[in-house]
Parts: sequence; C-alpha cells; structure tokens
Amino acid sequence: MVLPSLAMMTSSQEVGEAGEVDDLAYTLRLAMQDDLKTLNPLVAADIWTWHVIQWIYDKPVYEDMETGELVPYIAYKSGNSSVLFGYDPAENWADPAKPEATIYYDFENVKFHDGHQMDIRDILFSYHAAARHRVWRGDVECLVDNGSFTNGNYTDDNWLHIEKTWESEDHMQATLKFTLQNPYYNFFRITLAPRILPYHIWGNTTAKQNIDNAKIWLDVGYAPSSLDSWSFEKAYAWDNTESIGSGPFMFDSWHPGISSKILTYRDHFYKEGFKHDPDNARQPMINAIVFKIYKTAETSVLSLKNNDIDMLLWTIPPTFVQEIMNDPDLEVKQSAEKGFSYLGYNMRSDRRSFGYDENGVDIGKPLRHAIAHCIDKMAISSRLLQNFAITGDGPVSSISTWYNDSIPHYSFDPEGAIVILRDAGYLLTDPGAEPGVGNWWLNPDGSHIGNGDYGKIEILTPPADYDPIQAQPGLMIAKQMQDIGLNAESIAMDYGTIKNHVHQRDFDMYMHDWTIASDPTEFLYDFFHSNNLDGHNHPGYSNASFDAIMDGARATWDEDEKLQLIKDAQASLAYDLPYDVLNFRTNIEAYRADRFDGWVNGPAGSIYNWGSIIDLRPISSITHWLSATLVNTPSAVSSNSTVDVSVKVTSIVKQEDGTLVRTPAIGAFVEMAVTDGTLSEYNGTTDAGGIFRTRYTAPFVPSITEFVKDGHNILIEIKSVEMDGYEPAPNELTLLTAYPEKVRFLTIRMEAEPDVITDNDTAGNLGLASIIVIVTDQDNFPVAGATVAIQIDPQGPPVTPITGLTDESGIMIFQVKSVDLQEDREYTVSTIAFKNGYKNGTQSSQLMIIDNIASTLDVSDPDLDEDPEFEDPDELVNDGESSLSQSSTAMKFISGIIVLAIVSILILLSAFKFYQDNRRP
Repeated sequence: MVLPSLAMMTSSQEVGEAGEVDDLAYTLRLAMQDDLKTLNPLVAADIWTWHVIQWIYDKPVYEDMETGELVPYIAYKSGNSSVLFGYDPAENWADPAKPEATIYYDFENVKFHDGHQMDIRDILFSYHAAARHRVWRGDVECLVDNGSFTNGNYTDDNWLHIEKTWESEDHMQATLKFTLQNPYYNFFRITLAPRILPYHIWGNTTAKQNIDNAKIWLDVGYAPSSLDSWSFEKAYAWDNTESIGSGPFMFDSWHPGISSKILTYRDHFYKEGFKHDPDNARQPMINAIVFKIYKTAETSVLSLKNNDIDMLLWTIPPTFVQEIMNDPDLEVKQSAEKGFSYLGYNMRSDRRSFGYDENGVDIGKPLRHAIAHCIDKMAISSRLLQNFAITGDGPVSSISTWYNDSIPHYSFDPEGAIVILRDAGYLLTDPGAEPGVGNWWLNPDGSHIGNGDYGKIEILTPPADYDPIQAQPGLMIAKQMQDIGLNAESIAMDYGTIKNHVHQRDFDMYMHDWTIASDPTEFLYDFFHSNNLDGHNHPGYSNASFDAIMDGARATWDEDEKLQLIKDAQASLAYDLPYDVLNFRTNIEAYRADRFDGWVNGPAGSIYNWGSIIDLRPISSITHWLSATLVNTPSAVSSNSTVDVSVKVTSIVKQEDGTLVRTPAIGAFVEMAVTDGTLSEYNGTTDAGGIFRTRYTAPFVPSITEFVKDGHNILIEIKSVEMDGYEPAPNELTLLTAYPEKVRFLTIRMEAEPDVITDNDTAGNLGLASIIVIVTDQDNFPVAGATVAIQIDPQGPPVTPITGLTDESGIMIFQVKSVDLQEDREYTVSTIAFKNGYKNGTQSSQLMIIDNIASTLDVSDPDLDEDPEFEDPDELVNDGESSLSQSSTAMKFISGIIVLAIVSILILLSAFKFYQDNRRP
C-alpha cells in the first residue's frame, strides 16, 4: 500500500494503565498541518487521517522493524515451509499456477479495545471488507480469479478463495487455506495483512447494517443485494465515532480543528509473555500521542521552539533549517523520500483534451508532452527547495536501484513545446500571430482545451499558506504555459477540496504528492493499473501493455526479471505521462532532542514510524548516550574542490549524582550522506580519538547568475552513529555552500577550546573557553583584516570582544566566560566574517557549560590536550589537512547566506544584533 505502513508493534516497559497519561514525560506531542477527516478507515484517504488512525487497527502479521522479516503474531505460522512465512512455489506448491497456502492463527489474549475476544470470523470479515474497497482490494485480488473481471469464476457465492479448514472448540485457534488464482510475490507480506475490523461492530446495526450478524461471502444465502447481507455502502457512510480496533493504541478523543489523542493499549497481546515470541514481544514506553493542528510552518516551528510539541509531521521548508539547527534543544533529521511531488492529468474521455477520446484513443499525449517542456524542474528544486530535492523523470527516484536511466527526459524548452503543438495539428485563435497570452491554442477540432470558463485549463494547487512548495510551482507552470499560448491558471484550493475533486474525477490538472513506503511493484500497480481506475489511478490511465508488465512483476519470484519489468513499466509511464513527476524531496523533519530519544528513519523516509514509536523513551531515563558533530568542515567550497570532513563522536555517561562524564567514543560506527557531491568514505568506525575521517568532493557548479549570487546549498549529514551499550547519536545536518569557480568567498573554520567548561570550580572561579576562528578564502589562503562578529544563543555567557579583525594568519580569538547555572546547558556560538570583495562566511560551534562538576569531568580525551601543531597557524591554514581536528571537539556547523550592509564597526554591531533578533524564515 501507499499509505504509511501499519506494521505493528514491539518496547519493554509498561508504564501505568491506559488511562494514566497525565505524565507529560510519557506523552508524545505531534504537529499536523491538517486535521483528521474521518474516523472511518473505509473512508480515510489522506495522510493526516492515517497518521492518527493507523495505530488503532491491527493486522494479522507483524514485520520486524530491524530485519524486515515476518515474525509470529496473530498469524503465527505458515504450513508451507519450515520457515515461518516463506516458500518456493515451484517446489512446494501443488499447482504453481494456483498456489495454496495454509496459515495458522492464534487469538489467545487478542482482544479489541472494548474487551471483545477476536476470532477467525473477524479475519474473514476483514477480507470481505477489503475486497469491497476500491483501494484495499488490490491487496486481495490474487484470491479472485482474473481479478474479479470477465472470464473468471468471480460469482456472488464464490468470490474469495479462502477456506476455513479448522477451528478449535474455544475459537482461540484456526487455520485458513488460501488458493491464489494468480501468483503474487507479496502474498505473505500484503495479502495476509488486511486491516482487522471487529465483526461484532461492523457486521451489525451499530455500523448501519440492516440486521445484526450480516452475511458475508462464505455464508449460505449471501447475496450483495440481499437485506440480510453486509452492505459496504452503509458501512462507508457510518461515522464510527467509537473507533474500536485491536491495535497498539486506542482512540481517546478528537476536537475538530484543534487536536486528537490516542492512548497506548496496555491490554494488547504482544508484550512480555507472548507465547510465540517471548524474547521480542514488547509495548511502547510512551503512554499517549497527542496530535495538534498547525496550519502554517511558522506557527508549528514556533511551538516546537517553545516546547509545546515534540515533532513536526511534515518536512519543514528549507528556509527554517538554519533557525532550527541554531537551537541546541532541537534537531533535524533528513532522509531521501520514495514519495514524490507531481502534476497529474485527467485522461478520462470526458476531459478528452488531456487523454482518451470516446474510442479509447490517447489523443492528449502531444498536449501532455508539450506541457512537460513548460516545466522548469531545475528551478523548482534549486530555488524553491534550495536543492533539498532530486528532480524527477518518473515515479521512481534516480537514486533508487529500481530506476531506469534510459527513460525519456523532458527538458525545459518552451519553443519545443510550440513545435509539438503545431506538428500535432493544434490551432490558434489567431492563426496569423505568434502563440502567447491572449492568442490561445485550441484542440485540433477547434474546441477549447480546458474545462474552465472560456476554455481555461485549471491546475488545482494547494494554497501558499498550506504548502508554498507546491503552490509556487503551480503558479510557475501556469505562467510558463500561458507564455506559449496555453490558457492555464493555478487555482488555489484547500487540501480537502482538492482531494474531493480528485476522487470525483472533476479536474483538468492538479498538483499533489505521495508518501510511499512500498517498492515500485506495489505503488506503480496501485497508481496506474487499469484495475484501479476507481481507486488510486486518479488520471484514469489505461494501457494494456503496462497492465501486463505490472501483472508479471507482481507474480514473479525472479528478482532480475522483476527489476527489468519495473524498468519497462517506467518507460511506458515516461512516454505516456499520466503524471509528470516534479521532484523527490529531501525529507527534513524537526524534533526536540531534549524530550525523547529513539527516533529512526522508516521505509517511507520519515522518523514517524513504528520503529520510532516502539523505541521512544524520555531523555530523563537515559544514562549512556553518544553525541556526534562535524569538525574541520569549511562553511563554503569551490566547484569540484575536495576538502576534509571529520566526525567527532563522544560517549556521555550520567553518574548517579547526575554528573556527566565525556570520553572519546572509540570504535563507534558512523554512517554519512550528502545531497550533492561525493564522500570518499560513507561509513566507518572512529579511531582512538573518537574521530571518523572522510573527504568531500563538491559537484560542478555552473557559473549562472543564481549560483554566483547565492551559491549551491548542500547538506552533509551524519546519518547515524551507533556503539554497543549506548543510545545512538541524533543525526546532524550541515549546510555547506558550493560556489562556481572564480567566485571570491570567505570560509570559516572554528572551534571552542575547550568545548566543555564548568560554571565554577571549588574556588568559585567561572569557567573560560577560547573561540578560535580561522578565516580563509576560496583558495584556502588566510584572509587578514576580515571583520568577525560573534553571537551566543541563548544569551548569557559574556564574550570578549564581540567583534574584531583577523590577523595575518586569518585568526581571530574570542573569550567566553561561563555563567552560574542550576543545570547543564548547551550553547550555540555563531560567527560571521565579511570583507569587501568577498561573499560572507558563517559558522557555528557548540559550547557546553556544566553545573559545578569539575572534579568528575574526564579529561582523558587526547583532543582536549594541547596540540603542538596548533602552534603554527600558517601551516594549519595552508595545508588544508585535518590538523585542526586534532584540537577540536563537538562542533556543529551552520552555513547560510546572510547579507549585511556594514560600513563601520559600530554599524556592524547593531546590524548583527538586529539580524540575530529578527531573522525570519
């Protein structure tokens, strides 16, 4: 499926009863950009609704979050193999063309949230509901001959090939035999995993049925039109206000437009003592999840900074990255998404301009190709997303192993678009004039292209206050289409209204995006197979060749054959263009690092997943953890240049008296990632000083105006840092700016020496740290006479001086004195350097002030010792090697583009303070 995975559970500590959730330390608070639309899972069709209700409804199978393997759960064993869930159909199935699988179920202690015992009837009913659902039915079509279409044995009394072969007298155990009418590779992972709906509720008058215990397909006398048989339509219209499921969380409350809340279901069977998997069964440590509604990124980020929420459930705009990274209590985690943003077309015959005529001929293909040449995807990625995205040529990312690199690419070529329209016979309202605004193209038969007023082509787009990253491309594309004579307009609509138009197939074109957790075998079938014309196939794409390709990909066990078929499917989609994929965004998620630990990336490219939910624990409960930061990394580089990058990893142990002991983390495993350019090593272990070293090579940056002015922003990420016995370090992001060759810029390397000081010693003397700033130019030569200013956030520790000039070696040194504290606190030290004729340079580092623990601070770290190499600053600056890292500890890098109008030192001071106090996203 495409919606977030509903994979179930696994944690170790039970924390009170389900109702005892007042303790804020165990309540996870999440920000959502939009509200629930419904509590009925049959109706739910948007990401915000599923963010909440996915944890309420369980599935019979469970996937181990680390290995991806299916493990014992409600469905605890397959009779086809000695392996729990798996077999080779060619060897073990009686009829490879129609393979059979016998599955064992155990319902002991498996109860719904209202205390009702689950049994095999609930599983069978859930299959019935899935088969009737226009989206869910794709998961069970392998059980219906010929996909329930013509020339099959799909009848009113025999339409799901599932047979109950045994049930115990107490109804606690049962077996089902499944006979696949078409081989399906993901049968165990997907077909065996319907969302479990309680029959005692959904099969009765409670759910608007005509009678209690309504019949389903295997009951004698079942007929879809009979009053005593289950009605999908009536269930679909039910509001389901009680929301009873059997999942790891139970519904608590919903205040529309404000918030909703779910509670951990402590009576869930999968916990310590579960007989089929006693070593791994566990429940979440958190007691509740609260979902708060924030309509804009600005208000949600402010609430995050104010500690009103713990995490944002959507990617933050790139403009907020620096502000969030500047807050020592916040973290950002980035990951490449499988999901994508796209422009969709309505290809159905009633919108014949964009697709099929009444005979099924695709007459709209030239128009779609022409529009493709009106989309400046590079501008969208570089300007709007600040390069935190990969441009798309199709629905599979170019960094995926599934990607077909030979598919057609449509460049931004407005003149080429005009040629396509002319060659295809499109007409102009004024044939004697050039196409453009007012001189619009018409269809070859002279009819208007769009279905809006006066033939306007309407592009449905979210409003800017909801999603500026989708709103602005809609405006750009409409303007570019108008420039070549296509009468287009971007129509801003709220998210729910766009969804309604799309589901009712009432649109010309629309902007949207998908969150995807599955591989292309599943989501390409879901989005584009003609079986799903009334489901997720919103464009109405119908291509028999594509259907055959996808049917083959879903059936084969041969990985090489599957890969080739998926590449063939991409070629069909790239040529036919039912979607024009704009980009695959880099998901940048923000969360509070001082509240919970245990966030991990999931299969959909988000830290909001079951792996995180099951492992989240309050920071206060953690005694051993790692910290990691980039050191010796310049703030800016030149096109194609190579620089050293080092990661310093520190182990931190909290003593019984609350004091912290920091030592180098030797042998910690570090994994790195970059959004552009390459690293010589992407992973490895730390050395005796707790350092992992690699080299970064910047990409080619062309000398175009926007890059000369602002540079090319790149993210370098510490993706993960792990060591046995310690909580993993939160990932770190560094913004680095790459400039075209011959652009003159300043770059800063800085360190706090030491980076950990105490508020006072036994004699009452306050701690002191030196902030050493080294400013070099684009050729790595020291820059003398550069003005450097410093700021500490949050304010408090005094700095001397607050501005100054670099010496002949490009060095400026500041002194920071600690303040008396009641608790440990981490500060961000930010510096800015500028000089006439150069682009400004910015950099940040971290400084920790610890509350009176001088006697317990372990100073055995060799990187805290005096480094004799540091006595020669000329050598340190000129060789460009890693000598700086030999005296550097925990440094966090922030690079951005800052423009200050400075004419004197006094103006510098006021302007820099104004910038810090009033910076806007």
